Amino acid sequence: MPLPPIMFAKLLMRPSCISSETVQDQNPYGTPFLAQPPKNYFKLNINGTMSSNSGKIGAGGVLRDHLGSWVDGFQINLGTGEILDAEACGLFFGLKLVFKHSIVNHEIKSDSTVLVQLIIQSLITFALAKDSINHDLDLITFADVSAHAAQAVLDDLAGVTRARRT
Repeated sequence: MPLPPIMFAKLLMRPSCISSETVQDQNPYGTPFLAQPPKNYFKLNINGTMSSNSGKIGAGGVLRDHLGSWVDGFQINLGTGEILDAEACGLFFGLKLVFKHSIVNHEIKSDSTVLVQLIIQSLITFALAKDSINHDLDLITFADVSAHAAQAVLDDLAGVTRARRT
């Protein structure tokens, strides 16, 4: 069953956190440890890849519970494209797993700083868009940060991630 676009948006707005994660600690086998989420949370780790020779892209991800136990995972060949396409598709297909398992409390981790920044930036624009329906039919411009977007802007400047609220 395809994930409806509205559900994709709602999964990003649920009490969750998306952030960039680089793994520095390694276990004895040379593979990275992935930090566990808080109790009663699930963690979705996603990644995209691109072959510089062929331009082929793909994505993969794993969904784990708060004990670090495997819940579900995926990998997908996406044909050819750009690395950001692969990272974004990784997020999309990872969120399909979250939706499939009816998970509400989740964290999303990606090593793509660009993808994470795009989503954080969308929190600022979401704050502006959400308030727009409370005004008359007209364009409103802001020479300075508007009051209703101020917290999102401050969070962005401080590098704070936060849940997007509806």
